Amino acid sequence: KSDNNIFMRVEGGDWGLASNSIHMLDLFAFLTGETQLAIDASGLDVKIYRSKRKDFIELGGRLEASSNRGDHLILIDEKKSRKATLQQVASDNYRYFINQSKGKVVCCHKKNGWKKKEGVFSAPQQSELTHLIVQQIMDSGESYLTSLKESFLLHKPMLDAFNTHLTSVVGKKYEVCPIT
Repeated sequence: KSDNNIFMRVEGGDWGLASNSIHMLDLFAFLTGETQLAIDASGLDVKIYRSKRKDFIELGGRLEASSNRGDHLILIDEKKSRKATLQQVASDNYRYFINQSKGKVVCCHKKNGWKKKEGVFSAPQQSELTHLIVQQIMDSGESYLTSLKESFLLHKPMLDAFNTHLTSVVGKKYEVCPIT
């Protein structure tokens, strides 16, 4: 958790905002320590897109989240664009610019006069991590994963915002959000 307000932005072309924004919310909550977020879906496209998976949908446009202490998350998915998806995480003391698909990061820290430092990284696939989590649970009976209760409190406002948006676009009330 940071003592400073966090600004996070994820922007790119056709990266699956509806199905992937939940992961960005999780990361944002981890970085800020905040789990009660206000969701603003007013910038979503007034169009529903087909998902790669049958019977599911995708959304495009802009989704925002903010915490009571002033943290801010902006997610932008430009449909019909091939623009690379870039992530930015910033506070008063640091800035990170991340291109996950290329495994590259640029870091700037206030204490170093905002001098750019470039680095490379490899993000493991979920399939490379699951066995470690299972082993941790088997060994200790606990895990570092977010509790179901905390996940519910974080994810429900986003799902409600998506359902409200879908209802306004399609004209049909949604109880279950049709995203993966």
